[in-house]
Amino acid sequence: MKSKPLHILITDNKEHRRIVLCEHLRAHGQLYRYNFNSECFENEPQQLGMWKAVEQLPDFDLHLLHVVNYERHRDRARARHCILYGGYGQDDLRALKNEPLIRHRLDDHHALDADQVALLIAYVRGEIPPPKALLKVKTAPSHLVERRADFLDLLSMPTTFDWQQAPPGDLFADEPGAWEEFYTQARQLLDQFPNLQAGDPQYAQYAELLSQLHLRTIENKL
Repeated sequence: MKSKPLHILITDNKEHRRIVLCEHLRAHGQLYRYNFNSECFENEPQQLGMWKAVEQLPDFDLHLLHVVNYERHRDRARARHCILYGGYGQDDLRALKNEPLIRHRLDDHHALDADQVALLIAYVRGEIPPPKALLKVKTAPSHLVERRADFLDLLSMPTTFDWQQAPPGDLFADEPGAWEEFYTQARQLLDQFPNLQAGDPQYAQYAELLSQLHLRTIENKL
């Protein structure tokens, strides 16, 4: 069975680095880029290196973001996985957030090889956990559990939670199935009861789903 094409955004202010990344990733989905000259997003409709400005962006599966562009461009687009990279690799001190960082240097003389691209795509597709040889996840386990607890607290009020906003890419990276299962079942329930409140009889079903997510992503990690 052929895999579904991914929506991939590359944000890098150096064109030669963008070109190399596009060459590696073109076979895996629809490519988008941020054009720093025109200050707009573009995609590659025919996948032949011809770029066209777009106004409507998809929810991206992968946002590859050079660390020098992090502050201004991290929140310009929504992505299930935001992965950082830079010329200093895993020692790049500009990458101080929680997103995974590619361990290897990516600069004028260093690029991803075919095996590394395969690992990256498999991770983005949810087929493998974060590959330690490729990605450095800077969040300590205890802090990750705390962040999950805060996120589940937001989920306890389903009518005020932003269901269009994907969780941070690293939050459930080691348990992607747990989040996907919860999300699917919770949305099915909320389609039937869109104004679900804690005092409603049906809230018990939602609370059970939330309890299972808590068990798999917090209690089993302690």
